[in-house]
Amino acid sequence: MNVFGLLGAINSEKYAAIRRMTRANAENQVWFLVMMVSVALILSLLLVLFRRHNVEVAKQRSDKRFHLYADNKGLVTEECSILSKITERADVSQKETIFNAMAVFNRGAAKLMKERFSSGLDLEDRRRLNRRISDIREKLGFKKKSYSYGVRSRKSKGLSSRQIGVGKKLSMVLSSNKGQERVDAVVISNDDVEFVVRAEFPQLCRIGDTWSIHYHFGASIWEFDALMIDHNGDRISLNHSDNIRFINRRRFLRVEVDRPGLISLFPVFSEVVEDFSLPKFNPARITEMSGPGIRLETDLEVIDGDRVLVLFRAEAGRMVGDIGIVRGYRGGEAGSIGIELVGMGDKGVDELVRMTNNEAMKYATEERQDEPDRELAEGGVHV
Repeated sequence: MNVFGLLGAINSEKYAAIRRMTRANAENQVWFLVMMVSVALILSLLLVLFRRHNVEVAKQRSDKRFHLYADNKGLVTEECSILSKITERADVSQKETIFNAMAVFNRGAAKLMKERFSSGLDLEDRRRLNRRISDIREKLGFKKKSYSYGVRSRKSKGLSSRQIGVGKKLSMVLSSNKGQERVDAVVISNDDVEFVVRAEFPQLCRIGDTWSIHYHFGASIWEFDALMIDHNGDRISLNHSDNIRFINRRRFLRVEVDRPGLISLFPVFSEVVEDFSLPKFNPARITEMSGPGIRLETDLEVIDGDRVLVLFRAEAGRMVGDIGIVRGYRGGEAGSIGIELVGMGDKGVDELVRMTNNEAMKYATEERQDEPDRELAEGGVHV
């Protein structure tokens, strides 16, 4: 065998050995990849099972706390079942949240009633469900007390549609189509569970529809949503709402005046110094009127939020007396106090607005009468 043949044989053996090693490495890599993928799948499956187990444990704990809280609140079996359905529709991760979040409860209750009412429940079943939800709301402490005392506030705390009296006028429109013209309505009955209105021009609506309602109360406009329980001709039965929103406050003319008055602190609670004593009034001068808002000067020291009794002469032969809330105070020898009168209803506010407008017209008339005198003093009227 010559040298070239020997070299060729050696090279062939080397190439064959290299091919065998490459094939073996490739097979090892395939098995390694298969093993890694299998491990990853197993770990992913274990992670899913672990998370599912944790979710299930958390759900069981949440259910246990839910039933414990339900027992503490005195809910019967039917009420507990309804509350559970409300919680499901409120989309909360922990069921016991429903016991401390009124907004969550209201959201779930509205969804449940809308769903049930639209499914074809008869009137008695609809009213029964509404009563049960009202009872649950009260047991959870979400039903706000109805006060007959007509206090207006910048906040909706303590306000409810239960406070709207029979004969009061409302305006309403379907929440699904607020672009429509609002419908005038009047309250014809109102109890602790529902209220009924008579609409002058009822829109096409169905049981379970939500209405957006406006109620003008003194200087404020209440806005709230109510679900329709029944519709019989021009009579519409609606469920109550404790979620009152203020969307507007009427603006009033601001007029300078000079009227005598009296003011006294009127706290809800105070220490008894004697057996009994009448409020002590301080003299005051009313310097500004703006509907239910007044400004006065007095030496009485107050702070923002104080309750006061105010008496003043609004016009010839007429006195005004009301409870007020201090909205602003500037101290000094004759402190200036801004007060919102909060004890009167619609008619009282309208009367104050009328008085304020009369003062504004009187002031404008006096200004016009003074103009010729000023022109003459400046050199006569130029034509």
